[in-house]
Amino acid sequence: MERNNHKDTFIESLKDNKVAEAYFNEALEDCKKLNESEAQAHLITAFKNIAAAQGKLGEWVSNTSLGEAMMTGISKLVCNIKK
Repeated sequence: MERNNHKDTFIESLKDNKVAEAYFNEALEDCKKLNESEAQAHLITAFKNIAAAQGKLGEWVSNTSLGEAMMTGISKLVCNIKK
């Protein structure tokens, strides 16, 4: 029960765009230390957590300073999962 409370609090904190952006940037940095499979799973978890908090991931991206180039790179990384 305590774990769910911690997760709920964490997800709630991601409703703030600045917190979500910092969390996502940290996740991207973490990916540099992981192998490709682990990096993809880590990034998908970050996406899921932000989506759970924000409701619509696309709106979150448009409300942050993430550039189109970064999103293109992320899309390529995520698309590699299907291969």
